[in-house]
Amino acid sequence: MREVIERWLHLFAGTALSQRYLRGDELLEAEHQRLAEEVETWRKRVMSVSWFMRCLNERIARLANEEDDCTGHFWEGRFKSQALLDDSAVLARLAYVGLNPVRAAIAETRLRSPTTPPSSGTFAPCKPLPSLRVIPRTPS
Repeated sequence: MREVIERWLHLFAGTALSQRYLRGDELLEAEHQRLAEEVETWRKRVMSVSWFMRCLNERIARLANEEDDCTGHFWEGRFKSQALLDDSAVLARLAYVGLNPVRAAIAETRLRSPTTPPSSGTFAPCKPLPSLRVIPRTPS
């Protein structure tokens, strides 16, 4: 029980009861039972990938919200997805991504952008992209 409490207190404030237990204070039977219930909950959370991701997301959201001077969930309104249904849509999106540092005034030209690889060159005419088709899986 002590190890779980110590690990939990590295991440969170804990409760007055858990802090009293770690100091070695005498606990009543009801307090000890309540602490055991709390520790069982903490044990499950410490082992849970979902709980870890929740805590990680909260930390990232707080930092990003402070930086962007906004509120809300991290992914809320920051990112969007869009289906690229044909070759022209793919090329338009490539141009958008390639020119984004220029629009954001991070670079004077796309080729001087810190995010553009030197080998990328310019958008030259290229062969059409192959059509994609879905091949159904056969049961094994």
